Amino acid sequence: MDNNSTSLSPDTNQDTGGGLTVEDVRIAGIVCSVFSLLGSSLVIAATLAIPSLRKVFRNRLVLYLSVSDSMWALTLLWDLNANLEEGTACNAAGFLLQWFVVCSDFLVLALAVSMFLGIVLKFNLETPLSDVVCICGAYVPTFGLALIPLFGGTPGGYGPRGAWCWIQDPLSGLLMSYMFAWIVAVAITILYILIIRHILTATRQVKLLGSAVTPDKAKEHELTLQLYKTFFAFPLCFIIQWIPATINRVNNLVHPDTQNVWLLFFHVVFCWSGGVYNSIVYSAVHRRTLLVCLKQIVLIARGKGSSGERARPVSMDLSTTVQHPQLLCLVYCRLF
Repeated sequence: MDNNSTSLSPDTNQDTGGGLTVEDVRIAGIVCSVFSLLGSSLVIAATLAIPSLRKVFRNRLVLYLSVSDSMWALTLLWDLNANLEEGTACNAAGFLLQWFVVCSDFLVLALAVSMFLGIVLKFNLETPLSDVVCICGAYVPTFGLALIPLFGGTPGGYGPRGAWCWIQDPLSGLLMSYMFAWIVAVAITILYILIIRHILTATRQVKLLGSAVTPDKAKEHELTLQLYKTFFAFPLCFIIQWIPATINRVNNLVHPDTQNVWLLFFHVVFCWSGGVYNSIVYSAVHRRTLLVCLKQIVLIARGKGSSGERARPVSMDLSTTVQHPQLLCLVYCRLF
């Protein structure tokens, strides 16, 4: 979710490579931001409306991440469409971009850390304190970091950077954006190596014990595998997002006076679609619960449309329970 290397100075030459222009990249950025906002909104609505999702701490982490991504997308849409010039509005847009971009980095790291604590160290994170630590640890420090350019902590502070407002000094932008992103990426890689080693060791032990394994041990191992399969893709998507950005940044360093617009295009498409990735993964891992919720919505809509009465809730097991009154509230707000 980097903004630094997507900005072009007036003196930068453009290697169009087939007719693609920077204006095309700007339009692609707007489209990606819109879809990212829609994807993040889907995750937020589903988590808030369905108690079986909301009661799991790691789902709430994805919720907090989606809130940050939504604010980042909204700010970027405002910035790209308003053509802000240097002044208070530009400073505000640059500040919000910096805050929510780095905040999303921290929240992805929090998700990877929570997996490590739950799988390897067997910590119980299903407590209100976990949410407080997560929210304060992600939103508060990044808010303070975003204030630094606003009060002259970097040369030039916030200002116009090509098509939008952000940190004007290139080196400061690298240190305050890329540095945190790659710290998160390296930390995620280390945590995943430790998690995978733990899972492989536990799997070998279960296989060696065979029929002698206790039911509790087998259940614990199954829950560990389920946790890994459910949440491992979110941090991986974050790392994949940064691959085109890294290639583009290396190209910028090698050819500082020329911007390859195709590299810029893929940078924007990958980095500015975080909400899309999260919504796809979230929908895939919770497809059973979401399908039950969709079935409830259809039944409610048909019941209201045909007889004026509410449809009766569908019988569901505990893992896919949807509380009917809360779902009705969501349906009435969105559909009627």
